[in-house]
Amino acid sequence: MTKLLRGVLVGFFVFAIGCEATSILVEAVQGPEKVEPKHVLADVPTLVMVEDPHHQLNNPGLARQVATTATHYLTFHEVLDEAVFIEPKKLVRLEAELGEKWSQTPIDEIGRLVGAEQVVYAKINYAKYHHAGTLYRPEASIDVKVINAADGKRIWPNASPMSDPDSPQPGHEVKIKDRFVSSESRYVGDSTTDDLARRLADDAGLLIARLFYQWQKDAPGSSL
Repeated sequence: MTKLLRGVLVGFFVFAIGCEATSILVEAVQGPEKVEPKHVLADVPTLVMVEDPHHQLNNPGLARQVATTATHYLTFHEVLDEAVFIEPKKLVRLEAELGEKWSQTPIDEIGRLVGAEQVVYAKINYAKYHHAGTLYRPEASIDVKVINAADGKRIWPNASPMSDPDSPQPGHEVKIKDRFVSSESRYVGDSTTDDLARRLADDAGLLIARLFYQWQKDAPGSSL
């Protein structure tokens, strides 16, 4: 289909049924909308680190699952040309080695210790598991920053030059609100809090990764 014909079809449909359904028709004719990255990562060794300081995910291992999932998608989509993403297991080993010192170790130092030059750092603000009868819906908010491992300065998003070092400004917020699913759904199993938390962790990892590469929205009607 030529560009001219696509344009004529879109114009005809807009005229015929009005603007309310324009975006759906445009996607149907031209293809799903592409979303540009929020930030382009420097091509240097990069660590993805996720923390859940208030245990919102109900399982300390799920923060690592978020990081592992994000690292997988970033690697799969070749976000870095020459450099590599640090393997999540290196971070696990470092945490074990540091022991009680782990919680007092700055993020930039952790990055340097595993060989990273920048850190994609995400913190779980909250995670909730709404339910209504047999329907369940996970929801979460995650704060994401990119930090220079050499000096600890924030690379992205930009912080105000007048910010208080003792009260750091928040990063980029990622919000997750999954669709309601039935307790009988094959995607949820018994719909325990652990089931929902694992699903939420996978979704969180994907959405964190998508901040750094171009991706394409689902086609209209694909979820039906």
